Amino acid sequence: MSQFGLTILKSIARFATGTTHKKESNMAPVDLTKVLKEEHEGKWVVLTEDYKKVIAVGDSVDEIAKYNGKGVFLKVTFDPIFL
Repeated sequence: MSQFGLTILKSIARFATGTTHKKESNMAPVDLTKVLKEEHEGKWVVLTEDYKKVIAVGDSVDEIAKYNGKGVFLKVTFDPIFL
């Protein structure tokens, strides 16, 4: 996986675990590098609630809306802040 891809995953992991906020999170850090791949870049994904499996992938949130309540929705995006 490219450095670009790893940066994306680190950004999402920080968001998902609450480490982008000043408040402490009681959630353990999540390593999304085993779940999200480069082909998920720019897509909306639904992950299982334990963050271990991708349930659905779509170009828009409307494409995966039927999974509402069945997992965790994330937009996989590049964020240069975490380089």
